[in-house]
Amino acid sequence: MIRPIRFLILILLTGAVLSPLPAQGCTGQGNATLFFPVGTLGGAWTPALAASPGAVFNWYVDVAPGTFTFPAGTVCLGLTPQLLTLWDGLAGAPAMPGNGMLSLALQLPLTPALLGVTLYSQFITIDPLAPNGLGISNPQSLQLALTDFSLPTATPLASFGTSLHRAVPLQDDRYTLIIGGGSGTLIGPTPSANTEIYDHFTRTFLVGPVMNIPRVLHTATRLGDGRVLVTGGLDSTTGNVASAEIYDPVSNTWTMTVNNMRNVRAAHAATLLADGRVLITGGNGVFATAANGSFTPVFQSGFDTTDIFDPTTNSFINGPQMIEKRIGHSAVLLPDLRVLVAGGITDASPILPIFPAYTVAGEIWNPATNTFTPTGVTPNDRFVGTMDVLPNGDVLFAGGAAGGLMVSTNTADLWVSASNSWTILPSNMPVDVALAATARLANGSIAIIGGGQGSVALNTAVDQVVVYNPSTFTFTMRAPLGYATGSHTVSPLPDGSFLVVGGVDPMGFASTTAHIWTP
Repeated sequence: MIRPIRFLILILLTGAVLSPLPAQGCTGQGNATLFFPVGTLGGAWTPALAASPGAVFNWYVDVAPGTFTFPAGTVCLGLTPQLLTLWDGLAGAPAMPGNGMLSLALQLPLTPALLGVTLYSQFITIDPLAPNGLGISNPQSLQLALTDFSLPTATPLASFGTSLHRAVPLQDDRYTLIIGGGSGTLIGPTPSANTEIYDHFTRTFLVGPVMNIPRVLHTATRLGDGRVLVTGGLDSTTGNVASAEIYDPVSNTWTMTVNNMRNVRAAHAATLLADGRVLITGGNGVFATAANGSFTPVFQSGFDTTDIFDPTTNSFINGPQMIEKRIGHSAVLLPDLRVLVAGGITDASPILPIFPAYTVAGEIWNPATNTFTPTGVTPNDRFVGTMDVLPNGDVLFAGGAAGGLMVSTNTADLWVSASNSWTILPSNMPVDVALAATARLANGSIAIIGGGQGSVALNTAVDQVVVYNPSTFTFTMRAPLGYATGSHTVSPLPDGSFLVVGGVDPMGFASTTAHIWTP
C-alpha cells in the first residue's frame, strides 16, 4: 500500500490565488480547509488548501480513515503504519502563502494497479486564532479513477435495496441522504421508511433515521436552511398519501409537517422556489390497477391541483390550478424564477381507456401572479422523462415513455427561453430510455445515465450513458456504466464526481449497489 502514496510527494507549488473553500464536517476547526477534486489516472490533479496567511502546517495522507479526538480537535485518519507526511512545516517546509491559499499541481500516473485506490487526508496548522492554537482541516479522500468510469462505493447500501427512491445532498456536501423507495420489483415495490446516509469521506453508507411513513414515488427537496422536505408517495402497494415530513440534519430526526397537502399525491413534482418555498404540482391519487389488470384507474386519477410549502411555518397552502392534470411530469426552476412544467399523463384515452392520454402542452407558473400560463405544445408525448436547465436558460426534455403501451423513447425536445416555445432538436438520442437520471457536467453538458428500455410496466435496465452538448445540439454515447440500473438516483459530489445509488437490475429487482461515476 506504500507505493501508490509515493507519487503524491511530487507536488509543485503554483502560487495561484483561489476563492475561499468551504469547510465540511468531522469537527474541522479554525481557518483550515482542504479541497480534493476528482483524480483521474493519467490526468492532472489539483488539490487546494486554505488557512491563515503565514501559518505553519503539516499535511498528512493515510490508507484508511479513522476518528481520533484530542483536546485540540478531531483527526479523521486511520493513523496506520503507512501514514505519510506530505508537507512538514515543522521540519522547514514553506508556510501558507500570504493570500492564505495554496494550490498544488500533480500529474497522476496512468498505472492500472492504482485504479480504485483510495487515500484519506487532512492537514493541521499552528494558528493562534484557532481553538487551542490549532487549525484542523476538514478530511478529504481521493479515489483514483478513470474518465467515464464507475467504481463501487466502499460499502453497498447498509439496510435495503431500493428503487424509485430519492437522494438529496445535504448542505455541507459531504453527506447524501437516501430516502425511502421500493424494495422488490419495479412494478410491485414494497415502500420503505428507511433512510441511509452516504459519507463521501469514508465512501460508506450508514443507516439513517427511519421516516414516520413508508414512501415510494415521493419527492424530496433540500430547503434553504439545510432541512429536507419529503412529500407524498405510496405507503403501500396501493395507498397514496397526502402527508409530508421534514428531516433535520442537526438532530438527525424526522418530523411531520403541520398539515398535509390538499390531495394524496404520488408521481408528482416538487420545485424549490427562489424565496425558499416549495411548489408541489400534480401527481395522482390511485396506484391500483382495475380487476382486469388495466391501468385505467391510475390514468384517471391525476390532479391539476398544486400546494405551496412554507418552511417558516412548516405548512402547506393551496396553490393555483394547473392548466392540465399531470402524472409523472417534470418541473424545473428557470433562471428568471418562474417554473416550467411539462409532460406527463393527464387521463385515460377517451377512445381506449386502457391506454393513457398524454398532456399536450407545457405551462409556466409565475411567482409574480401566482398563475399558470401555457407555453406551447410539446413536440412529443413524454412520461417519466428527464428535464434539465441548460447554461443559457433553455431546457432539455428527453427520453421517458410514450405511446399506448408507455414504451421508452429516444425523442428529445428543447424549450427555448427567448421565444417561450418548444422546438424539435436536429437529432434524437442514439438510444431510447425511460426512468433514467441526469447529471449536469462542469462544461454545461447533460449526462443521461442508465434507465430502462421497453414498456414502463416491463422494462429492462441498461448501463448506457448519453451526453447532450448544448453548443452543438447533439447527443453522443459515452462509455457505459459497466452495470445496468434504472429508476435509480444520481447525485453530485463535491469533487466533481457523481453518486449513483440503487435502482432495479436487468431482472427488475431493487438493488443495494452504489457507485461513483467520474465523467
